[in-house]
Amino acid sequence: MSDQGQLHPERGPGEPQASPRLTRRAKSITLRQGSEMESPGALMDAAHKSLADALRITFGLVQIGMVVLAALYVLSGFQSVKQNEQGIRLLFGKIDADGLEPGFQFSLPAPLGEMVKVSTGAESVDLDSEFWIRVLSSDKDKPIDSLPKLPKLNPESEGAVLTGDGNIAHTQWKASYRRVKPGEYATSIMPTDEAAIVRAAVQRGVVQAVSQTSIEDLLKQSASERASVAANARDVAQAILDRARSGIVIEQLILKDKMPPLYVRESFAKVQTAASNAGTEQDKARSEREQKLNKVAGAAAPALLELIRQYELQSEKNDQPAAEKVLATIYKLLDGEAVEVGGAAIATGSASGEVASLLGQARLYRSEIVNQRQSQLISYQAKLEQYKSNPLAMVNREWQEAITAMYGRENVQLMASPPGTRTLELLLNADPDILRELDILRKRKEAQDSAAERERKQQEAQHDVDRSLKMKPK
Repeated sequence: MSDQGQLHPERGPGEPQASPRLTRRAKSITLRQGSEMESPGALMDAAHKSLADALRITFGLVQIGMVVLAALYVLSGFQSVKQNEQGIRLLFGKIDADGLEPGFQFSLPAPLGEMVKVSTGAESVDLDSEFWIRVLSSDKDKPIDSLPKLPKLNPESEGAVLTGDGNIAHTQWKASYRRVKPGEYATSIMPTDEAAIVRAAVQRGVVQAVSQTSIEDLLKQSASERASVAANARDVAQAILDRARSGIVIEQLILKDKMPPLYVRESFAKVQTAASNAGTEQDKARSEREQKLNKVAGAAAPALLELIRQYELQSEKNDQPAAEKVLATIYKLLDGEAVEVGGAAIATGSASGEVASLLGQARLYRSEIVNQRQSQLISYQAKLEQYKSNPLAMVNREWQEAITAMYGRENVQLMASPPGTRTLELLLNADPDILRELDILRKRKEAQDSAAERERKQQEAQHDVDRSLKMKPK
């Protein structure tokens, strides 16, 4: 069916029919007339309202984000300072506070501020080659004595120090230090230069300290001595670090090793050995002297020596009264009386040992001999009276007592002759029974004497121990 007679809504009467390819789609907008059409102003208000709501929501989200970011920014200023650390609070690049203790500390975040942490733990540097001989890598495992002993020193490759007496020595050191003032340290010291600065200060201190010490004192000193080379070197190095306001304190400087040049090392060793042996012998002699003095006079020995010295001095001056006065003091001291020597009071009974023993024996002998002589005098006087009254009876009695005493001796043997014997032949031979008894008595006496001697030595040894305990310094 043809549509030629139909009118196309988009073409007028008499207009040819358009090609299907040129056919246009119907319009999607329908224009209304009258009250049903909205005004352009109303449509714009709705659009503006939607846009305002969207902007308001976006602005709120931005505000929340800014608050969160600000809070995170502020919270980032709280940092943890660990143990063996101290913190430095910076504000606009300047130190606001230093020496902050371990724990949580606050600092304004960058770029307003910063928290710098400085380790306060112990650090160390070793000076093993600065003042030591050159050791090739192939010789590091060899003993020192096996290295070449050249009679010269190359200062370009070998280290050494000059002592106060013009000798050359080789030393090795170890320095232990801490950063005790973080503010000064952070201001004056770059961490990369720290070890080099400490090493240079120690080198200066070692050179200066060794230059004031002889090589003999250097080789026998140790770091534990208060006035040692190590202590002096530490003081010099610390003064250098303090002048540089480094905030570093050298806690310990140890002299690890020291020796003379290898070429003369053996000679120095012989000298040191001889000096050590001499010191040992001197100590041994002093100890033996103290023991002998203690054994002879006990606690009074030093005072007796001083009194004897004074007595000899006064005797050389021919000052007899002064010498007699000193001698009287010696007698008092030996008798156990309290005396005063050189302003020091010597207590009663200070004299002991062999002196006290000899004095005791002398007093006992004096008492015994006096009693014996008195007894003999009394006996003589009685016998004299008896002799005057009856001489023959007195002589017979004395003769009988003498014969009885002689027969009573242990080594006297009596032999009886049968009565009526005209010829008596004696074959003199000791009685074996008597000899056996005499031998038993002799051995018993030797055992008693030996026991008495042992007891005497034990008493002397106990006295020496008591004396040494009294002389021990408190």
